[in-house]
Amino acid sequence: MTTSSGDDGERDRAWAAVEFLTRLRADEARGRVRTLREYLEDWPGHEELIAREYLETRALDRRADELDGSSEQFGPFRIERELGRGAEGDVFLAYEAMLDRRVALKVIRTRLGELEEARFLHAASLAARFDHPNLCRVFDAGRSAGAVWISMQYVPGRSLARVLEQRRLASEPLPPPQAAKLVAGVLRGLEHAHRLGVVHRDVKPGNIVLRDDGSPVLCDFGIAKDADSNTAWTTASEFAGTLRYMAPEVIDGDVGSMSADLWACAVVLYECVTLSPPFDGTSAASIMDSIRRHESWDHDAWRELPRDLQAILAVALHKDPARRYRDAPCFRDDLERFVAGDPVSVKRPGLARRVLCWSRREPALASGIMVAALALVVISATTLWSLARERELRSTAQQSVARTRAAANSMLFEIDDALDEGKGNVAARLRLVEKAKDLLVVLREDDPNDPALRRELALAWMRLGDLRGHGSVANRGDEQGAAVCFAQAEGLARESLTSDPRALEVLVACLIKRGDLAIADASIAEPLYREAIERAESDSLRRLRAIAKSQLAMLERDRKNYEAASAWIESSRLDFESAARTQDAHADRLALTDLEATVLASCGEIERAIESLRSALDHEEGVPARVRASMHLHLAQCLEMAGDSESATASIKLAERTWRDRLRFDPGDRGAVRQLVRVLEEDARLSLRHRELERAHAVRSEALRLAEGIGDTETVKRIRLNLAER
Repeated sequence: MTTSSGDDGERDRAWAAVEFLTRLRADEARGRVRTLREYLEDWPGHEELIAREYLETRALDRRADELDGSSEQFGPFRIERELGRGAEGDVFLAYEAMLDRRVALKVIRTRLGELEEARFLHAASLAARFDHPNLCRVFDAGRSAGAVWISMQYVPGRSLARVLEQRRLASEPLPPPQAAKLVAGVLRGLEHAHRLGVVHRDVKPGNIVLRDDGSPVLCDFGIAKDADSNTAWTTASEFAGTLRYMAPEVIDGDVGSMSADLWACAVVLYECVTLSPPFDGTSAASIMDSIRRHESWDHDAWRELPRDLQAILAVALHKDPARRYRDAPCFRDDLERFVAGDPVSVKRPGLARRVLCWSRREPALASGIMVAALALVVISATTLWSLARERELRSTAQQSVARTRAAANSMLFEIDDALDEGKGNVAARLRLVEKAKDLLVVLREDDPNDPALRRELALAWMRLGDLRGHGSVANRGDEQGAAVCFAQAEGLARESLTSDPRALEVLVACLIKRGDLAIADASIAEPLYREAIERAESDSLRRLRAIAKSQLAMLERDRKNYEAASAWIESSRLDFESAARTQDAHADRLALTDLEATVLASCGEIERAIESLRSALDHEEGVPARVRASMHLHLAQCLEMAGDSESATASIKLAERTWRDRLRFDPGDRGAVRQLVRVLEEDARLSLRHRELERAHAVRSEALRLAEGIGDTETVKRIRLNLAER
């Protein structure tokens, strides 16, 4: 496709606008919107464009905030509540009194020119033709109070984007048959739309709503167009759709087609079964480069998928539109065959095609490898006569493997433990353990059936998960990354159970750690803890069994089922006492005492809780800082309930000092930052109770700054609300 320099300039402006709005929305989500001057510095040459987008977006955001929750009349609608926000507009649940129905009302946030408004209303008229259970119906469109709107069928349920976000936290991708069935439903809807001559152009998880029965509904045809029209209803400077789901030809400037809709469905399917997009990057340019140059099978996750699903995705994500599925029914038919267990119509890409695609992406490297391969052939031909030499080389290679394996394990269990005492250790330990894991991965490729090697690799993944985001150690605060690591470790441990009994300990530990990451959702965490208890039957695993029981006690406490919580605590204590005969469980017992005190306090036995915590803290020598800080925080809460405000404040200060000391020791410990924020919030709450308003505001402001620094969106929102209520 040939473009003029004018088109190139328009495209640069378009991507600048897309990147800026994406950044602005991300900053809003984190509660870290910057000044206009700061944004202008990041987009030199586009100052006028960025300034206009910034001012208009912020002004219309304020208008949306006024609508949200105000029960305000907007045209023929009464706004009830906000359902969601997107780059283009806001969606509200609204009541249309004239027709006595609730609708999803989309109000366009950006100011539309005449052509843009015509495009939007035209897209609404296209979607109004639909009558299909997998498509969201459009009722009406118009303009009120200076804003363009569209009213649509309200579909109760959850967006697929939200479902995938929750599954990432638990590291649980959709089972391939379930994902295939879901996308087949979306394709049925697209089949109906395409038959009516309408192309969606923005298929993505955020535009797919799942009803309670799991059936999908494709929504938001806001940038749809006629399939047989060359008019995109967007100017040359606009790019429709969400970048990660765009087909290569759309990125290169072609108008969205039916084939591009099918590509986006394939990207959604890939994301459902792997929890990551097949093409990604850190900027718009790097994402586009990935879509143009990389293949879906470039990822480790690809190799874990069923072969028939690999074949389907390889065709649906072919760079050449002519080589993809011809239409939605063909794509859907293969997915339904896969779900039913029948043969699919396409074949998985062979080794030759994969190598050819790779060589086209990396011509210089491929040429070098070809030269090396030819040289290897010549060398091999001249050395075949020497079988003795071959045996000698094999022996040398085996010695090299043994040395590499020993080095990897030393990095995991000796050097890493030593680094635990060093300043700045989280980042250093992550690099070290990552390197050890990579070495073990390479060794396992040569000997995939070695059970001990599988277990060692599982331990490496588990330690990586701890460092990425498990609260038991200094970590980077990346719970999603930690969940992925624990899932990898669990899979390897399960593979090794029949051939390596020692893998059971790794499996039980992984189950507990996965439960810890998902503890906010008892429906996910509880089954993991219970499986850990069932598997930890042997005496050697009593400590892990005790930990799992203590976590179940915490779940019961949060449910206010204090009798069950106390029973789990007592059972856990017995296991800890037995484990102490073979290993030091002092810190474990104190952590259990801390938990028990919170249960006592919840039951109103404040004095017993205070006595228990003070007694434990009198013997805190050798207790990890995390346990000590938690005990001081809970003691402060109990003392405040008992009316001893002075002692409560002193205890809060001890907890705060513990975390500040930890951060001076290792500023990269994001887990410590999160805990310090928690302590500061409690400190601010106590200050408010004592009418120390200025101090409470200052403490909360510091907590907000720290939460923003680690990207803790939920905490930022909560603190901002508290500050606003001052």
